[in-house]
Amino acid sequence: MEQECLALVAACIQTSQLLVQQWMLNRRTVIFAIARILQRRRFRRSAAVLRRILSASVRRKRALLRLHRNAIVSVVTMVYSSSPALHYEHELMALSERSHWMLPRCSEWWERMISSEQDDRCWISLFRMSRSTLMYIAEELRPALQRRDTGMRSHIPVEKRVAMTIWKLAHHDSYKIVSELFGVGISSACSIFEEVCEEINSRLLAQTIQLGDPQEVMEGFKEMGFPNCLGAIDAVHISILCPPFSADSYINCKGFYSMVLQALVDSKSRFTDIYVGFPERSHDSRILHNSPFFNSMDDGIFGPQTPTVLEGVSMTPVIIGDAAYPLRPWLMKPYPVPKTAAQEQFNERLAKCRACVERAFAVLRARWRCLQMRLDVREKLIPVVIATCCILHNICEIKGDELLEPLESPPVAESQNASARPRVPLSEAGLTKRACQIRAAYCSYFEKNPL
Repeated sequence: MEQECLALVAACIQTSQLLVQQWMLNRRTVIFAIARILQRRRFRRSAAVLRRILSASVRRKRALLRLHRNAIVSVVTMVYSSSPALHYEHELMALSERSHWMLPRCSEWWERMISSEQDDRCWISLFRMSRSTLMYIAEELRPALQRRDTGMRSHIPVEKRVAMTIWKLAHHDSYKIVSELFGVGISSACSIFEEVCEEINSRLLAQTIQLGDPQEVMEGFKEMGFPNCLGAIDAVHISILCPPFSADSYINCKGFYSMVLQALVDSKSRFTDIYVGFPERSHDSRILHNSPFFNSMDDGIFGPQTPTVLEGVSMTPVIIGDAAYPLRPWLMKPYPVPKTAAQEQFNERLAKCRACVERAFAVLRARWRCLQMRLDVREKLIPVVIATCCILHNICEIKGDELLEPLESPPVAESQNASARPRVPLSEAGLTKRACQIRAAYCSYFEKNPL
Protein backbone atom coordinates (compact mmCIF):
# COMPACT_ATOMS: atom_id res chain seq x y z
CA MET A 1 0.00 0.00 0.00
CA GLU A 2 2.88 2.38 0.85
CA GLN A 3 4.47 1.64 -2.53
CA GLU A 4 1.24 2.64 -4.28
CA CYS A 5 1.12 5.89 -2.31
CA LEU A 6 4.75 6.61 -3.20
CA ALA A 7 3.90 5.94 -6.84
CA LEU A 8 1.03 8.44 -6.67
CA VAL A 9 3.29 11.09 -5.14
CA ALA A 10 5.98 10.36 -7.74
CA ALA A 11 3.50 10.65 -10.58
CA CYS A 12 2.37 14.03 -9.30
CA ILE A 13 5.90 15.30 -8.76
CA GLN A 14 7.05 14.05 -12.15
CA THR A 15 4.70 16.49 -13.89
CA SER A 16 7.09 19.26 -12.94
CA GLN A 17 8.87 20.62 -15.99
CA LEU A 18 12.05 20.93 -13.94
CA LEU A 19 12.28 17.19 -13.28
CA VAL A 20 11.17 16.18 -16.75
CA GLN A 21 13.40 18.50 -18.74
CA GLN A 22 16.47 18.91 -16.52
CA TRP A 23 16.83 15.47 -14.94
CA MET A 24 14.67 13.28 -17.24
CA LEU A 25 13.47 11.30 -14.25
CA ASN A 26 11.02 8.44 -14.55
CA ARG A 27 8.54 7.43 -11.88
CA ARG A 28 10.69 4.72 -10.40
CA THR A 29 13.63 7.08 -9.87
CA VAL A 30 11.39 9.64 -8.17
CA ILE A 31 10.08 6.93 -5.84
CA PHE A 32 13.66 6.09 -4.85
CA ALA A 33 14.33 9.74 -4.11
CA ILE A 34 11.19 10.08 -1.99
CA ALA A 35 12.07 6.91 -0.06
CA ARG A 36 15.54 8.33 0.63
CA ILE A 37 13.97 11.55 1.93
CA LEU A 38 11.83 9.54 4.36
CA GLN A 39 14.94 7.78 5.69
CA ARG A 40 17.29 10.75 6.22
CA ARG A 41 17.23 13.03 9.25
CA ARG A 42 18.47 15.88 7.12
CA PHE A 43 15.11 16.06 5.37
CA ARG A 44 12.96 15.45 8.47
CA ARG A 45 10.72 18.41 7.71
CA SER A 46 10.13 17.23 4.12
CA ALA A 47 9.72 13.68 5.40
CA ALA A 48 7.07 14.85 7.81
CA VAL A 49 5.21 16.49 4.95
CA LEU A 50 5.47 13.35 2.83
CA ARG A 51 4.25 11.10 5.64
CA ARG A 52 1.37 13.46 6.18
CA ILE A 53 0.53 13.21 2.50
CA LEU A 54 0.85 9.42 2.43
CA SER A 55 -1.47 8.95 5.41
CA ALA A 56 -4.18 11.26 4.07
CA SER A 57 -7.19 10.28 2.01
CA VAL A 58 -7.10 10.43 -1.78
CA ARG A 59 -8.83 13.80 -2.03
CA ARG A 60 -6.77 15.23 0.85
CA LYS A 61 -3.60 13.75 -0.64
CA ARG A 62 -4.07 15.65 -3.90
CA ALA A 63 -4.77 18.92 -2.06
CA LEU A 64 -1.60 18.53 0.03
CA LEU A 65 0.43 17.72 -3.08
CA ARG A 66 -0.73 20.90 -4.73
CA LEU A 67 0.06 22.87 -1.55
CA HIS A 68 3.57 21.48 -0.95
CA ARG A 69 4.47 20.64 -4.55
CA ASN A 70 7.21 23.21 -5.06
CA ALA A 71 8.91 22.37 -1.77
CA ILE A 72 8.86 18.63 -2.42
CA VAL A 73 10.09 19.07 -6.00
CA SER A 74 13.05 21.13 -4.83
CA VAL A 75 13.99 18.56 -2.19
CA VAL A 76 13.66 15.63 -4.65
CA THR A 77 15.83 17.49 -7.16
CA MET A 78 18.47 18.17 -4.50
CA VAL A 79 18.48 14.55 -3.35
CA TYR A 80 18.84 13.28 -6.90
CA SER A 81 21.65 15.69 -7.77
CA SER A 82 23.63 14.82 -4.62
CA SER A 83 23.12 11.05 -4.63
CA PRO A 84 25.44 8.91 -6.80
CA ALA A 85 23.32 5.84 -6.01
CA LEU A 86 20.28 7.37 -7.67
CA HIS A 87 22.36 8.38 -10.69
CA TYR A 88 23.62 4.81 -11.01
CA GLU A 89 20.11 3.39 -10.67
CA HIS A 90 18.85 5.81 -13.28
CA GLU A 91 21.56 4.75 -15.73
CA LEU A 92 20.74 1.07 -15.18
CA MET A 93 17.06 1.69 -15.85
CA ALA A 94 17.89 3.68 -18.98
CA LEU A 95 19.97 0.77 -20.27
CA SER A 96 17.28 -1.80 -19.42
CA GLU A 97 14.42 0.09 -21.09
CA ARG A 98 13.07 -1.63 -24.19
CA SER A 99 13.68 -0.03 -27.53
CA HIS A 100 10.76 -2.03 -28.99
CA TRP A 101 7.88 -3.84 -27.34
CA MET A 102 7.60 -5.92 -30.48
CA LEU A 103 10.11 -6.52 -33.25
CA PRO A 104 9.15 -4.54 -36.36
CA ARG A 105 7.98 -6.99 -39.01
CA CYS A 106 6.77 -6.62 -42.56
CA SER A 107 3.18 -7.63 -43.33
CA GLU A 108 3.12 -6.06 -46.79
CA TRP A 109 1.84 -9.22 -48.46
CA TRP A 110 -1.23 -9.49 -46.25
CA GLU A 111 -1.95 -5.75 -46.37
CA ARG A 112 -1.79 -5.86 -50.15
CA MET A 113 -3.98 -8.97 -50.22
CA ILE A 114 -6.68 -7.53 -47.98
CA SER A 115 -6.75 -4.11 -49.66
CA SER A 116 -6.65 -5.24 -53.31
CA GLU A 117 -9.62 -6.53 -55.28
CA GLN A 118 -8.46 -10.09 -55.92
CA ASP A 119 -10.98 -12.44 -57.51
CA ASP A 120 -12.42 -15.41 -55.63
CA ARG A 121 -10.29 -17.85 -57.59
CA CYS A 122 -7.13 -16.30 -56.17
CA TRP A 123 -8.51 -16.42 -52.62
CA ILE A 124 -9.60 -20.04 -53.01
CA SER A 125 -6.18 -21.06 -54.33
CA LEU A 126 -4.48 -19.43 -51.31
CA PHE A 127 -6.99 -19.89 -48.48
CA ARG A 128 -9.25 -22.68 -49.88
CA MET A 129 -12.20 -20.28 -49.57
CA SER A 130 -13.41 -17.03 -51.10
CA ARG A 131 -12.88 -13.63 -49.53
CA SER A 132 -16.54 -13.39 -48.51
CA THR A 133 -16.36 -16.75 -46.73
CA LEU A 134 -13.26 -15.73 -44.78
CA MET A 135 -14.92 -12.45 -43.78
CA TYR A 136 -18.02 -14.36 -42.69
CA ILE A 137 -15.93 -16.52 -40.36
CA ALA A 138 -14.13 -13.42 -39.03
CA GLU A 139 -17.44 -11.73 -38.23
CA GLU A 140 -18.72 -14.84 -36.43
CA LEU A 141 -15.57 -14.94 -34.27
CA ARG A 142 -15.18 -11.18 -33.77
CA PRO A 143 -16.81 -11.05 -30.29
CA ALA A 144 -14.22 -13.53 -28.99
CA LEU A 145 -11.12 -12.47 -30.97
CA GLN A 146 -11.40 -8.68 -31.02
CA ARG A 147 -8.54 -6.95 -29.17
CA ARG A 148 -7.66 -3.34 -28.34
CA ASP A 149 -4.54 -1.28 -28.91
CA THR A 150 -2.26 -0.91 -25.90
CA GLY A 151 0.55 1.46 -25.04
CA MET A 152 3.05 -1.18 -26.13
CA ARG A 153 1.67 -2.44 -29.45
CA SER A 154 -1.23 -2.31 -31.87
CA HIS A 155 -3.77 -5.11 -31.89
CA ILE A 156 -3.83 -7.81 -34.57
CA PRO A 157 -7.10 -7.56 -36.56
CA VAL A 158 -9.58 -10.42 -36.42
CA GLU A 159 -9.39 -10.93 -40.20
CA LYS A 160 -5.64 -11.38 -39.95
CA ARG A 161 -5.97 -13.87 -37.09
CA VAL A 162 -8.48 -15.97 -39.02
CA ALA A 163 -6.40 -15.79 -42.21
CA MET A 164 -3.27 -16.96 -40.37
CA THR A 165 -5.10 -19.96 -38.96
CA ILE A 166 -6.66 -20.93 -42.28
CA TRP A 167 -3.30 -20.55 -44.04
CA LYS A 168 -1.68 -22.85 -41.48
CA LEU A 169 -4.40 -25.47 -41.98
CA ALA A 170 -4.38 -25.20 -45.77
CA HIS A 171 -0.62 -25.29 -46.37
CA HIS A 172 0.83 -26.90 -43.22
CA ASP A 173 3.65 -24.37 -43.13
CA SER A 174 5.77 -23.92 -40.04
CA TYR A 175 4.97 -21.17 -37.56
CA LYS A 176 8.11 -19.35 -38.70
CA ILE A 177 6.86 -19.12 -42.28
CA VAL A 178 3.40 -18.02 -41.12
CA SER A 179 4.92 -15.35 -38.87
CA GLU A 180 7.08 -13.98 -41.68
CA LEU A 181 4.20 -14.01 -44.14
CA PHE A 182 1.76 -12.13 -41.91
CA GLY A 183 4.27 -9.99 -40.02
CA VAL A 184 3.79 -11.33 -36.48
CA GLY A 185 5.99 -13.11 -33.96
CA ILE A 186 6.42 -16.87 -33.96
CA SER A 187 4.94 -17.23 -30.48
CA SER A 188 2.05 -14.97 -31.50
CA ALA A 189 1.39 -17.11 -34.57
CA CYS A 190 1.28 -20.25 -32.41
CA SER A 191 -1.03 -18.80 -29.75
CA ILE A 192 -3.33 -17.22 -32.36
CA PHE A 193 -3.62 -20.55 -34.22
CA GLU A 194 -4.65 -22.40 -31.07
CA GLU A 195 -7.04 -19.66 -29.95
CA VAL A 196 -8.81 -19.39 -33.31
CA CYS A 197 -9.19 -23.18 -33.62
CA GLU A 198 -10.74 -23.38 -30.16
CA GLU A 199 -13.12 -20.50 -30.89
CA ILE A 200 -14.20 -22.06 -34.19
CA ASN A 201 -15.07 -25.23 -32.29
CA SER A 202 -16.94 -23.46 -29.52
CA ARG A 203 -18.89 -21.05 -31.74
CA LEU A 204 -19.38 -22.76 -35.12
CA LEU A 205 -19.45 -26.51 -34.41
CA ALA A 206 -23.09 -26.76 -33.32
CA GLN A 207 -24.43 -24.64 -36.17
CA THR A 208 -22.25 -26.21 -38.89
CA ILE A 209 -21.93 -29.93 -38.08
CA GLN A 210 -25.59 -30.88 -37.93
CA LEU A 211 -28.11 -32.98 -39.78
CA GLY A 212 -29.98 -30.06 -41.28
CA ASP A 213 -33.17 -30.97 -43.12
CA PRO A 214 -33.60 -34.76 -42.75
CA GLN A 215 -36.08 -34.99 -45.61
CA GLU A 216 -33.63 -33.29 -47.96
CA VAL A 217 -30.87 -35.66 -46.86
CA MET A 218 -33.04 -38.73 -47.41
CA GLU A 219 -34.16 -37.41 -50.80
CA GLY A 220 -30.51 -37.06 -51.80
CA PHE A 221 -29.75 -40.68 -50.94
CA LYS A 222 -32.96 -41.81 -52.62
CA GLU A 223 -31.79 -40.20 -55.84
CA MET A 224 -28.52 -42.10 -55.45
CA GLY A 225 -30.48 -45.34 -55.10
CA PHE A 226 -30.75 -45.93 -51.34
CA PRO A 227 -34.11 -44.79 -49.89
CA ASN A 228 -34.79 -43.99 -46.23
CA CYS A 229 -31.11 -43.27 -45.55
CA LEU A 230 -29.84 -40.51 -43.23
CA GLY A 231 -26.13 -40.73 -44.07
CA ALA A 232 -23.00 -42.76 -44.68
CA ILE A 233 -20.51 -43.44 -41.89
CA ASP A 234 -16.81 -44.22 -42.03
CA ALA A 235 -13.54 -43.52 -40.22
CA VAL A 236 -10.15 -42.23 -41.36
CA HIS A 237 -6.84 -42.01 -39.55
CA ILE A 238 -4.93 -38.71 -39.24
CA SER A 239 -1.15 -38.83 -38.81
CA ILE A 240 0.13 -37.20 -35.61
CA LEU A 241 3.40 -36.75 -33.72
CA CYS A 242 4.41 -39.35 -31.16
CA PRO A 243 2.23 -38.75 -28.07
CA PRO A 244 4.09 -38.33 -24.76
CA PHE A 245 1.92 -40.94 -23.03
CA SER A 246 0.47 -44.30 -24.19
CA ALA A 247 2.18 -43.96 -27.54
CA ASP A 248 1.78 -47.66 -28.39
CA SER A 249 -1.99 -47.37 -28.57
CA TYR A 250 -1.69 -44.76 -31.34
CA ILE A 251 0.36 -46.93 -33.72
CA ASN A 252 -1.81 -48.09 -36.63
CA CYS A 253 -1.41 -51.00 -38.99
CA LYS A 254 0.96 -48.98 -41.21
CA GLY A 255 3.37 -48.39 -38.35
CA PHE A 256 2.92 -44.66 -37.67
CA TYR A 257 1.07 -42.69 -35.02
CA SER A 258 -2.44 -41.56 -35.88
CA MET A 259 -5.79 -40.54 -34.44
CA VAL A 260 -9.18 -41.60 -35.82
CA LEU A 261 -11.87 -39.33 -37.20
CA GLN A 262 -15.31 -40.95 -37.40
CA ALA A 263 -17.75 -39.00 -39.54
CA LEU A 264 -21.30 -39.24 -40.83
CA VAL A 265 -21.96 -37.41 -44.09
CA ASP A 266 -24.98 -36.65 -46.23
CA SER A 267 -25.37 -37.16 -49.96
CA LYS A 268 -23.58 -33.83 -50.66
CA SER A 269 -20.47 -34.95 -48.74
CA ARG A 270 -21.13 -32.59 -45.84
CA PHE A 271 -20.37 -33.73 -42.33
CA THR A 272 -23.48 -34.15 -40.17
CA ASP A 273 -21.75 -35.77 -37.17
CA ILE A 274 -18.09 -36.19 -36.19
CA TYR A 275 -16.30 -38.00 -33.39
CA VAL A 276 -12.54 -37.61 -33.04
CA GLY A 277 -10.03 -38.54 -30.36
CA PHE A 278 -9.71 -42.34 -30.41
CA PRO A 279 -6.31 -43.85 -31.26
CA GLU A 280 -5.97 -45.67 -34.54
CA ARG A 281 -5.43 -49.08 -32.97
CA SER A 282 -9.09 -49.03 -31.87
CA HIS A 283 -11.46 -50.90 -34.16
CA ASP A 284 -14.11 -48.97 -36.08
CA SER A 285 -16.92 -50.82 -34.31
CA ARG A 286 -15.44 -50.02 -30.90
CA ILE A 287 -15.15 -46.34 -31.80
CA LEU A 288 -18.78 -46.36 -32.92
CA HIS A 289 -19.94 -48.01 -29.69
CA ASN A 290 -18.09 -45.39 -27.61
CA SER A 291 -19.36 -42.40 -29.59
CA PRO A 292 -22.40 -40.33 -28.57
CA PHE A 293 -23.83 -40.98 -32.04
CA PHE A 294 -24.31 -44.69 -31.24
CA ASN A 295 -26.40 -43.92 -28.16
CA SER A 296 -28.39 -41.32 -30.08
CA MET A 297 -29.30 -43.83 -32.79
CA ASP A 298 -30.08 -46.59 -30.28
CA ASP A 299 -32.29 -44.22 -28.27
CA GLY A 300 -33.96 -42.88 -31.43
CA ILE A 301 -33.10 -39.22 -30.88
CA PHE A 302 -30.93 -38.62 -33.95
CA GLY A 303 -33.07 -37.39 -36.80
CA PRO A 304 -36.69 -38.29 -37.47
CA GLN A 305 -37.92 -41.68 -36.35
CA THR A 306 -40.99 -41.88 -38.59
CA PRO A 307 -41.39 -45.53 -39.66
CA THR A 308 -41.36 -46.34 -43.36
CA VAL A 309 -42.67 -49.55 -44.90
CA LEU A 310 -40.33 -51.09 -47.46
CA GLU A 311 -41.28 -54.43 -49.04
CA GLY A 312 -43.67 -55.10 -46.16
CA VAL A 313 -41.10 -54.35 -43.44
CA SER A 314 -41.50 -51.33 -41.20
CA MET A 315 -38.25 -49.50 -40.49
CA THR A 316 -36.94 -46.18 -39.23
CA PRO A 317 -34.29 -44.21 -41.20
CA VAL A 318 -30.98 -46.01 -41.46
CA ILE A 319 -27.35 -45.16 -42.13
CA ILE A 320 -24.90 -47.16 -44.24
CA GLY A 321 -21.36 -48.29 -43.47
CA ASP A 322 -18.71 -50.72 -44.61
CA ALA A 323 -18.02 -54.25 -43.37
CA ALA A 324 -16.10 -52.99 -40.32
CA TYR A 325 -19.31 -51.88 -38.62
CA PRO A 326 -21.89 -54.07 -36.87
CA LEU A 327 -25.27 -54.74 -38.42
CA ARG A 328 -28.00 -52.92 -36.53
CA PRO A 329 -31.62 -52.11 -37.33
CA TRP A 330 -30.44 -48.55 -38.05
CA LEU A 331 -27.06 -49.43 -39.66
CA MET A 332 -26.82 -51.34 -42.92
CA LYS A 333 -23.55 -53.01 -43.93
CA PRO A 334 -22.69 -55.21 -46.93
CA TYR A 335 -23.03 -58.98 -46.90
CA PRO A 336 -19.66 -60.52 -45.96
CA VAL A 337 -20.11 -63.34 -48.49
CA PRO A 338 -23.01 -62.65 -50.88
CA LYS A 339 -24.74 -65.87 -51.84
CA THR A 340 -27.34 -64.59 -54.30
CA ALA A 341 -27.49 -62.03 -57.07
CA ALA A 342 -29.77 -59.88 -54.92
CA GLN A 343 -27.18 -59.75 -52.15
CA GLU A 344 -24.45 -58.85 -54.66
CA GLN A 345 -26.66 -56.08 -56.00
CA PHE A 346 -27.24 -54.84 -52.43
CA ASN A 347 -23.47 -54.68 -51.84
CA GLU A 348 -22.94 -52.79 -55.09
CA ARG A 349 -25.70 -50.29 -54.33
CA LEU A 350 -24.42 -49.73 -50.80
CA ALA A 351 -20.84 -49.24 -52.04
CA LYS A 352 -22.03 -46.73 -54.64
CA CYS A 353 -23.94 -44.69 -52.08
CA ARG A 354 -21.05 -44.87 -49.64
CA ALA A 355 -18.87 -43.05 -52.16
CA CYS A 356 -20.05 -39.75 -50.69
CA VAL A 357 -18.19 -40.35 -47.43
CA GLU A 358 -15.04 -41.36 -49.31
CA ARG A 359 -15.28 -38.16 -51.34
CA ALA A 360 -15.80 -36.12 -48.17
CA PHE A 361 -12.56 -37.46 -46.67
CA ALA A 362 -10.71 -36.92 -49.95
CA VAL A 363 -11.87 -33.30 -50.24
CA LEU A 364 -11.17 -32.69 -46.55
CA ARG A 365 -7.55 -33.81 -46.84
CA ALA A 366 -7.01 -32.10 -50.17
CA ARG A 367 -8.41 -28.80 -48.89
CA TRP A 368 -6.57 -28.87 -45.53
CA ARG A 369 -3.12 -30.25 -46.19
CA CYS A 370 -2.24 -30.35 -42.51
CA LEU A 371 -4.25 -33.60 -42.42
CA GLN A 372 -2.01 -35.14 -45.09
CA MET A 373 1.08 -34.86 -42.89
CA ARG A 374 1.79 -35.21 -39.20
CA LEU A 375 -0.06 -32.61 -37.15
CA ASP A 376 2.60 -30.58 -35.35
CA VAL A 377 0.39 -29.61 -32.41
CA ARG A 378 0.22 -30.84 -28.83
CA GLU A 379 -1.86 -33.92 -28.11
CA LYS A 380 -4.79 -32.12 -26.44
CA LEU A 381 -5.19 -29.82 -29.44
CA ILE A 382 -5.25 -32.56 -32.10
CA PRO A 383 -9.02 -33.26 -31.86
CA VAL A 384 -9.67 -29.51 -31.91
CA VAL A 385 -7.66 -29.02 -35.12
CA ILE A 386 -9.30 -31.99 -36.86
CA ALA A 387 -12.78 -30.80 -35.87
CA THR A 388 -11.86 -27.30 -37.09
CA CYS A 389 -11.00 -28.70 -40.52
CA CYS A 390 -14.38 -30.47 -40.65
CA ILE A 391 -16.21 -27.27 -39.69
CA LEU A 392 -14.38 -25.22 -42.33
CA HIS A 393 -15.03 -27.97 -44.89
CA ASN A 394 -18.79 -27.68 -44.30
CA ILE A 395 -18.66 -23.88 -44.48
CA CYS A 396 -16.83 -24.02 -47.82
CA GLU A 397 -19.29 -26.57 -49.18
CA ILE A 398 -22.28 -24.51 -48.05
CA LYS A 399 -20.82 -21.29 -49.49
CA GLY A 400 -20.03 -23.04 -52.79
CA ASP A 401 -16.23 -22.64 -52.60
CA GLU A 402 -15.25 -25.61 -54.70
CA LEU A 403 -11.79 -27.10 -54.48
CA LEU A 404 -9.66 -26.05 -57.46
CA GLU A 405 -7.10 -28.85 -57.18
CA PRO A 406 -7.97 -32.32 -58.51
CA LEU A 407 -8.55 -35.05 -55.96
CA GLU A 408 -5.92 -37.72 -55.66
CA SER A 409 -7.02 -41.33 -55.71
CA PRO A 410 -5.81 -43.33 -52.70
CA PRO A 411 -2.64 -45.30 -53.38
CA VAL A 412 -2.82 -49.06 -53.88
CA ALA A 413 -0.92 -49.74 -50.68
CA GLU A 414 -3.45 -47.75 -48.68
CA SER A 415 -6.41 -49.65 -50.09
CA GLN A 416 -4.63 -52.94 -49.40
CA ASN A 417 -3.90 -51.96 -45.83
CA ALA A 418 -7.48 -50.77 -45.43
CA SER A 419 -8.75 -54.17 -46.48
CA ALA A 420 -6.25 -55.77 -44.12
CA ARG A 421 -7.64 -53.96 -41.08
CA PRO A 422 -9.26 -56.17 -38.47
CA ARG A 423 -12.91 -56.63 -39.31
CA VAL A 424 -15.96 -57.79 -37.49
CA PRO A 425 -16.07 -61.61 -37.63
CA LEU A 426 -17.79 -62.92 -40.71
CA SER A 427 -20.22 -64.99 -38.71
CA GLU A 428 -23.58 -63.27 -38.32
CA ALA A 429 -24.86 -65.57 -35.61
CA GLY A 430 -25.08 -62.74 -33.10
CA LEU A 431 -26.90 -60.31 -35.34
CA THR A 432 -30.41 -59.36 -34.47
CA LYS A 433 -33.24 -60.85 -36.47
CA ARG A 434 -34.73 -57.39 -36.94
CA ALA A 435 -31.60 -56.04 -38.65
CA CYS A 436 -31.45 -59.05 -40.99
CA GLN A 437 -35.10 -58.54 -41.98
CA ILE A 438 -34.47 -54.90 -42.85
CA ARG A 439 -31.41 -55.76 -44.96
CA ALA A 440 -33.37 -58.50 -46.74
CA ALA A 441 -36.12 -55.97 -47.48
CA TYR A 442 -33.57 -53.69 -49.11
CA CYS A 443 -32.30 -56.61 -51.19
CA SER A 444 -35.80 -57.29 -52.44
CA TYR A 445 -36.39 -53.59 -53.14
CA PHE A 446 -33.14 -53.19 -55.11
CA GLU A 447 -33.94 -56.30 -57.14
CA LYS A 448 -37.32 -54.89 -58.12
CA ASN A 449 -36.03 -51.33 -58.66
CA PRO A 450 -32.68 -51.48 -60.47
CA LEU A 451 -30.84 -48.28 -61.32
